[in-house]
Amino acid sequence: MKKILILFLLSFPIIIFTIVTLTSSVIAYYVPLAVEGIEMIEGSDIADNDVGTTHNLEFQILPANARNMSFEIRDENDYLIVDYNQGETIVYNNLPDHIIEISGETLFIQNGRVNLNVKTNNIGFTRLTIITKDGNYRINSDIMVLDSNADPTEIQGVVLDYNKTNEDYLFGNKNEIVVGFTYFPKRAINASSEDETLINEALRENAKILQFNSTRGRLSNLKISDTDYGRGEITIASNSQTFEGMMTIEILINKLVKYEFNVKNGYNIYNEDDLFANNSTGANLFLLNHIKLNKTIVFRNGTNLYGNYFQIDHSNLLEYNERDENGKVLNVGKKAITFIGHNSGLHQVHIIGALDENQQPYENIVNVGMDAQGTNDKYMVVNDVIIENGRYNLSVRGKINSLEDDMTLFDLDKINLIGAYFASLEIDNHQHTATYSWATEVNISRLNIGYTAIGVLVQNNRNSNPGSKINLIEKEGIQAITSTSWRNLDDATGALSANNFGYIMNELKSEQYSDVYYKEGKNYYVNPVIMLRGGGRNRSEINFENDSTIDDLIMKERVPKGMIEVGIVGGTHPFVIYLLNPKYYKE
Repeated sequence: MKKILILFLLSFPIIIFTIVTLTSSVIAYYVPLAVEGIEMIEGSDIADNDVGTTHNLEFQILPANARNMSFEIRDENDYLIVDYNQGETIVYNNLPDHIIEISGETLFIQNGRVNLNVKTNNIGFTRLTIITKDGNYRINSDIMVLDSNADPTEIQGVVLDYNKTNEDYLFGNKNEIVVGFTYFPKRAINASSEDETLINEALRENAKILQFNSTRGRLSNLKISDTDYGRGEITIASNSQTFEGMMTIEILINKLVKYEFNVKNGYNIYNEDDLFANNSTGANLFLLNHIKLNKTIVFRNGTNLYGNYFQIDHSNLLEYNERDENGKVLNVGKKAITFIGHNSGLHQVHIIGALDENQQPYENIVNVGMDAQGTNDKYMVVNDVIIENGRYNLSVRGKINSLEDDMTLFDLDKINLIGAYFASLEIDNHQHTATYSWATEVNISRLNIGYTAIGVLVQNNRNSNPGSKINLIEKEGIQAITSTSWRNLDDATGALSANNFGYIMNELKSEQYSDVYYKEGKNYYVNPVIMLRGGGRNRSEINFENDSTIDDLIMKERVPKGMIEVGIVGGTHPFVIYLLNPKYYKE
């Protein structure tokens, strides 16, 4: 009951009442689970000294009920060999001169478990990389087909962990990059136990004298594993901590193996400790691994985080489940990740928060906040990211100290927001006393919304000044906002009736709102894309001039009615809601 009342006090808007998660027992939807990883079951090492043999390649996408089992398989030259999109026929792109051929004669995909046949076609070696399309998780299959007449102790070639499958990565010039590699053959193939020991040791010794070269980089710390057959690593660092450009590593062994590092000014980040060591440097940070975040973090002084499409998972934060002695939820509105400072930015990363036992976002923790707290915080950017599972997925807040101040500008482009308890995007301002003032300007382009109560929520700063200016901008033929977040009004029937607000449901289902709901049998579906919060005055403005989103929306206004409603929301100013035309409803 407390959960219902808290939400009621926070957000009266008629549509929110009927679609927001009021209690776990009355909701009728859940957020599909994101992919969390991939595991190899069989086929991580396929070694043979004959062609024409068939081997099994089996792997598991986790969890077994993940929302998207799509994957692809590429070789180290980034050639797409297998392409699978969930619900579609798998596509094979085998080449006759390739080392192997992947077939689907025994293809079996069930609950994320995939079984494929790998046939050896030619002498040589290759590394297959299996990549999940949701989450960009990767796992490798190393394949060696050795000529039976070849010297089994001679290294035939090397594949770098950084290869053409990740040639778009960005790297920092301030610290070292660890480059893993695999040499082939990794170990003895079909040899006697006595010969196997000798061959494996000889391969390791030969690997220790591999000659790596670099341009614009310093190489050091060549290490060959004694336990992980065929594996080694070498460290590379920029010759200068001010250099920006292409730095290369190469090795000439039978054929030239080369990788070009696109080096920028900043630090390479491998784990949570690295993040906290550099979160206030004001520098560029480049993720080179998935990260589990166990503490909330604030990036200061204009820090920019470039994710290289890795994931930051903060679903293990203790704050999600903290309660006071009366069982009241704590940390409401606390942000898992916050950016403060002029020119701060978040780029090419997947941020994911927690879901509760019912696969619902928690009501307290905000995923990411871009917060202009300083006088000079006038620009922030979020670009090419996925953010999911939070009270708000993304919250932006601008600030002015006088009417002469420029607004804080937020550039938001190519963003996918999934699974929000309240709203996908919150737009708000720090308080200022001037009546006619605006502190936040937001450019929105290519924003996609799913599984939320409200798409974009434009706050009225808790009935105070100033307001926000929102510009919707079409880019590359894609409208500024798309939403698939259709919600059944009846999800909230029980909660509304229990609090003596059942009349709201009757009003919503009346002819007055028939142009914004889709009726399917006894169910009524709505899709609120943008809402300007009312009650108190909201001076925020939305500019639709450079975008076609408005063509798909229908605007509704509702003025709070009666003393109870007015008292709760703090005034009689209308709530303005833009809903998606129900002709776009998809079952």
